[in-house]
Amino acid sequence: VPSCSLLTICNQVNQVKRRCQVFSLFTGVFSGSKLKERRIFMNDWSQAIRVAQETREHAYVPYSEFKVGAAIKFTHSDTITGGCNVENGYYGATICAERGAIMKAIAEEGAGKLEYVVVVTDTEEPVSPCGVCQQVIGEFASNETRILMITLKGKKLEIKFSDLQPHLFRLTDHQH
Repeated sequence: VPSCSLLTICNQVNQVKRRCQVFSLFTGVFSGSKLKERRIFMNDWSQAIRVAQETREHAYVPYSEFKVGAAIKFTHSDTITGGCNVENGYYGATICAERGAIMKAIAEEGAGKLEYVVVVTDTEEPVSPCGVCQQVIGEFASNETRILMITLKGKKLEIKFSDLQPHLFRLTDHQH
């Protein structure tokens, strides 16, 4: 009888392990040979920061040499989407990291409300999104959307979107 109980417990443990493995596959995304978790808890920014830092390394910046990485998450998704800045000889065609991440996430999952935006730069002080990016972020952000600006050295500034852009232009505010 004891071995039967032990066998039952072992089977239950194996079922739980299999469920956890399946859960990891559904919440992960393959990048090369590594499985990266796509879930994040707001008290732990480490995953989103890592995505932004890794994506930053792919920035195409032959003119400014100023690499920026971003990571965003929509509230309807568990996916953290990264973006990097891509410069163009015609500066108006340059895409910032924040906008790149938002466009990529919309293309892959559809639009939604932003839960957060992370911006990573190699500067002494954290850098905020530019005005154009703030306008695009505002299209999908609530006043409570978290914005984390962080340097490669770890200096952070975390604010609510309403503190970053208190008077955002929204077309819906001007329609009758």
